[in-house]
Amino acid sequence: MTFSSFKPLLAFGLLALSMGPQTAGATVVATATVHWNPLDVEIIDLSGGFDTPQFSWVSPFGSANTYAYTDHVEGSSDNQSVDDFTTQLSSVSNSRFSGSHAERGDGIVQVQAQGDVLGNNYAVTEADSQGSFEMRGKGVALITLDWTLEVSGVEYVNKLSATGFATVSLSGNDTDQNGTNGYSTMYALLNPSLGSESKSGRFRFAVTGDGVNVVSGNFVVTAYVNTSVNDGTLTFVPIPSAFWLFGGTVVAALGGLKRKSLPTSC
Repeated sequence: MTFSSFKPLLAFGLLALSMGPQTAGATVVATATVHWNPLDVEIIDLSGGFDTPQFSWVSPFGSANTYAYTDHVEGSSDNQSVDDFTTQLSSVSNSRFSGSHAERGDGIVQVQAQGDVLGNNYAVTEADSQGSFEMRGKGVALITLDWTLEVSGVEYVNKLSATGFATVSLSGNDTDQNGTNGYSTMYALLNPSLGSESKSGRFRFAVTGDGVNVVSGNFVVTAYVNTSVNDGTLTFVPIPSAFWLFGGTVVAALGGLKRKSLPTSC
């Protein structure tokens, strides 16, 4: 299920406004997408027929979490997780003026939050895929993924503010039996001051085996977005950041490792 099929669900609560005496105005939308199939790792064989490289995931995990509230009172939340890469997770939350959706599967990590400028509301959503791995033999295991961030509808009119925020966090680390470490990370942020913006890029992480030592490590992909609308009558208090620190904690734990990766672009 992609956002093209989800949009009718996300907009259901917003479109209900047209049934009342008021008509919905503009909408702020934030989307973060990472295209990555964890089961499709490119193997470059440097063994010459001996010690053929083998890459395997040890402890895969994924989650999808959504929140959507109007006036900090009316709304919903949904949190899902699974210990594999293949199970499709789809989390949806809606309120009267906002909605959010998170999707995580074997080929995509995607989140979207949306808020109507008619009323005070906020929406937050996060999804991730991560796992430990082992590399044996002589060669290179190359993990490649593409990402896109999009935010539209940001505006400030009189006391009204409609804001959107989108990020992706990508990181990998490895270490062999001799204690040699490798690390690569990328964090992309989109937080436009007005109107609409988008950006995209590609991230690569290489795990190299020497044919002697077993290489082990972790790889983490996290997508996060939020939207908030405030017409000046309500003090906005966002969801505590501690809720979203799970992925950040993993990245921070890896931060002390030295860098060893192919060039990245963003």
